[in-house]
Amino acid sequence: MTESKTRELELETQKTFVAYDADSGEILSVHEVMSESGYSKAADSETDCEAIRNIVGRDFERRSIEVMEIPKDVQLRQGASYWVEPLCGELKEVSAPVKRFREFIAEEESF
Repeated sequence: MTESKTRELELETQKTFVAYDADSGEILSVHEVMSESGYSKAADSETDCEAIRNIVGRDFERRSIEVMEIPKDVQLRQGASYWVEPLCGELKEVSAPVKRFREFIAEEESF
């Protein structure tokens, strides 16, 4: 019988990026660059941003997409909603829950 050696793999987030609609500030996608704990790969943020822009652009072809790296000192609250202020490019917490039109439609269809 073959003996298998396994170990727990611990990952840690190195960088977090958000892809957002440049006109409305709506966050379209969140991407985390992770590595095994104790190891870090120095990657070029510009290259990461361009790669993410290309990936997200496939799903949102008609949108003007921008990508920003979230600074490590920014703590995102669990369950909170965020958007990017288009004029200054800052990440902001949504003060009130936002329902999209498709969510209203889904609610009406469930009745």
